[in-house]
Amino acid sequence: MLIQGQVGQPTTTSIAAGTTPAIRQGQLGDVVVSELHGRYYETTYRRNMYTAALTAGTTTSAALSTTNTGLLLLNPSYSQFNLVLNKVGFSFLVAFTAAAAIGLQAGTQSTAALSGLTTTNTQTKSNYIGLGTIGTTQGSALTYSAATTTAPWLQCVFGAGLTGAITTAPGIYSYFDIEGGIIIPPGAWVSTYTSTASGASGTLASFTYEEVPL
Repeated sequence: MLIQGQVGQPTTTSIAAGTTPAIRQGQLGDVVVSELHGRYYETTYRRNMYTAALTAGTTTSAALSTTNTGLLLLNPSYSQFNLVLNKVGFSFLVAFTAAAAIGLQAGTQSTAALSGLTTTNTQTKSNYIGLGTIGTTQGSALTYSAATTTAPWLQCVFGAGLTGAITTAPGIYSYFDIEGGIIIPPGAWVSTYTSTASGASGTLASFTYEEVPL
C-alpha cells in the first residue's frame, strides 16, 4: 500500500471539519502527527492500564536477596498478556541505615516458581478510576510484598538512598519514566531493588503498566 502526503504545512488556516487533506510530512519523508488526547488516554480508556502499589510502609530486602521484600509484580505463566512497564514510583520515609543504590530487579520462574508469597499491604487497580480491584473485574498480573525468588538480577538503577535525616533530603525519591522500555512476559517478574535494606517500614512504591495481548 502506498500512502502519499504533502511536505510542509498544507494551509495557513484551520481545516474545516469533514475535509480530507493530505497527510502532512517532513522533509525526510517522516509523517508529522500530534496527540489528540493525553499520551495514555487510549490505553487507559480501553481498560489496559493498571497501577500496583504498596499501601503501607515496608522494609525492603538487601541487594539481590532471594528472600524478597518490597513491591513485586509477577506476570503468571498462564497469562495471555505481556506487562509493559511505563512508570515506577519510589518514596522512602525513613532514612537508610547504610547508603543504598535504588532501582529494579527482575527474574523468571524458568527454574523454580516463586514461593513464600505475601500480598499484605498491596493493591492493583485499573487506571480507569472506579473499575474495582484486580482479580475481581479485570487484569492478570499478581502483586506481592514478599516472595522467595530464584536467581534474580539487577535490571536498572535510578538513584541513591542515603543515611541523613529526611529533613536533609538524603536521597532521590521520585517517579521514573520507563516508557515501555521493560516488558514482563508470562512467567517473569520485576520488583523494587535497594542494595541495602531500607529504613524500617519506610518504603512505598508503585508500578504503572499496560497489559498487551500476546
